[in-house]
Amino acid sequence: MGVDGQKSALRQIVYMHTEPSAWPHHGLSPVNRVICVLVVGSAGMAIAETEATLTAGREAWFLGFEWALTLIFAVEYLARVWVSVENPRFGPGWRGRMRFITSPGALIDLLAIAPILLTLAGSEAFLLRTFRLLRMLRLARLGSFSAAMRHVGTVVHSRRHELLLAVGISMVLLLMSSTLLYLVEGDIQPEQF
Repeated sequence: MGVDGQKSALRQIVYMHTEPSAWPHHGLSPVNRVICVLVVGSAGMAIAETEATLTAGREAWFLGFEWALTLIFAVEYLARVWVSVENPRFGPGWRGRMRFITSPGALIDLLAIAPILLTLAGSEAFLLRTFRLLRMLRLARLGSFSAAMRHVGTVVHSRRHELLLAVGISMVLLLMSSTLLYLVEGDIQPEQF
């Protein structure tokens, strides 16, 4: 087997482990399971950073964890770009890779790398945490390939009218209770409102 044949075989293996629809077994591949854990860990860290008592004196540790996650997500993103030519949806060559890079899923993956770039640019902490929480979209992307998510989607679609009615009623109740709370407490505690 020549170098091109070895490269193609390696690319197919990486494709099978990184693309959920290419995984021949039930569920997610071990690589995608690790990515899911890292995404949840990243969201946990973003939430933990909102508490000053947790971050005080540990800023370097939090930044190191963010750098490590960004490096892992960047390597995974580059691997997905490399193997995208294996996906018939995108096609071969550089045009196939460009179609992959501009796809919604790849843009979500690219957003997973953005927080560290914003850190280097000196952005505000709120904006950084918001971008880190956007990594949760990756879980939805991976979960969309599971049969359970398809079933949930079918159920939600079939009951969409009832769900929209429930959301509408909830919004009206929330508005009414907020208005009543303001009328009762607004004069007593004006600084709270």
